[in-house]
Amino acid sequence: GCVERLVACGANRAICNRFGATALHHACDRGHHECTKHLTGVGAGERCLDLGDEKGVTPLHSCAYHGHSECMAILLNEGANVLSADVNGTTPLMMAAYAGHLNCVSKLLEAAETDSVLQKLLDLTDHRQATALHFAAFRGHDEILKLLVTRGSKVDLRDIEGSTALHKAAFAGHKNCVAILVANKADTNARDNYVRRRLRATRAFPPIVLIHLFAL
Repeated sequence: GCVERLVACGANRAICNRFGATALHHACDRGHHECTKHLTGVGAGERCLDLGDEKGVTPLHSCAYHGHSECMAILLNEGANVLSADVNGTTPLMMAAYAGHLNCVSKLLEAAETDSVLQKLLDLTDHRQATALHFAAFRGHDEILKLLVTRGSKVDLRDIEGSTALHKAAFAGHKNCVAILVANKADTNARDNYVRRRLRATRAFPPIVLIHLFAL
């Protein structure tokens, strides 16, 4: 294909567009795994595996957000950094958990375990102190939530609002996520930072009250 020939002729894979994105970013955005292979293989210029664009988004982030597990597998096999974070501290695992891509979450966890950084990956937080578990709980992705908990996610970590994953799941009305978290001993009486404010927003209640309010 064209990409293979260009790389073989010495095309520089490190060249970025005005947004800081390389050819590898574009290949991963669209899920073109054959192009991804050629752009990460032997050839001229840097491979740019962990090069972030102007917002710090790496090709691995792109795969995670769009659910392109084949491209992700190629990047991880070539040594892409599973702990990479964008300017907001968002990791590929957080993106995959938010978007609901179970296969991508699984691959990222496997890669982290191989590199002995699994617990570090699970405990990483973004600029609002949210973990991948918070994202999965808020979006209602129960299978991803279950996998994260099984692999060692701490269920009672709090974000910048003092919310745990159980707060997120209960507030959004995701009963399966609530059940998983409660079964894994999440604190049903934890209160967030809004407890002293007017109770016009239900997030001012502890999770156990939210559960009853929404009749989950």
